[in-house]
Amino acid sequence: MIELLTSRTPNGYKVSIALEELGLPYTVKTISLQEKVQKEPWFLALNPNGRIPVIIDHDEDDFAVFESGAIFLSRSATLPCHLPLCCRFGFGCCKKSFLACLFSYRVVFCERVQTALSD
Repeated sequence: MIELLTSRTPNGYKVSIALEELGLPYTVKTISLQEKVQKEPWFLALNPNGRIPVIIDHDEDDFAVFESGAIFLSRSATLPCHLPLCCRFGFGCCKKSFLACLFSYRVVFCERVQTALSD
């Protein structure tokens, strides 16, 4: 199971949107940026930059990944070749086009976040 450490910010939302779109099961732990939880030693052990988001893959020996691009890349290694998300946006349905899809789709994530925040 993936644990997502995040907060209510655009960067925090885009990984949860990606996990939802890709159908990957996960839990969420909200990090209080106001209380500077991201600067506490336990969090800095996961991400020395002290920023959200971070995922911890408990099925992979509690492997932690931080920065949204790195999180997208790490999840791409676990996905099947047929990717309806990428097919829907015209990037092809094989894994070799997945990276282009993810990094281009980040723009769509940001647009969705802005829409969600304005609702």
